Formats: sequence, structure tokens, C-alpha cells
Amino acid sequence: MVGIGVREAIVGDRGITGLTPEAIAAIAAEIAPIWEQQRIDRLVSRARSRAVSSD
Repeated sequence: MVGIGVREAIVGDRGITGLTPEAIAAIAAEIAPIWEQQRIDRLVSRARSRAVSSD
């Protein structure tokens, strides 16, 4: 993952992406719900391990 400052520099420099900040924001808004649902699905589908208590 990159830091916020690096992310802002990439978004702000159109030469890196070829996209305007508005276009990047629109793409992010479109994929965010899909990304989040996939993250939740991965978390729900994996087996949970629990530590054995010594109580």
C-alpha cells in the first residue's frame, strides 16, 4: 500500500495516469462497493481459528 501523500501525488500528476482527478474519483466510486463486497466475502468464507483458553 502507498501512503496518502504518494497517492495524492499520483492522482494529481496527470502524466502518470493519463486521467483527471475527477475521472479517478469516478472510477473509485464505481469500484468501491464491489471491492468492499469482495473483501467481506473473503473474510466470511475463511475458517476462523480460536485460541484455547487456559481458564
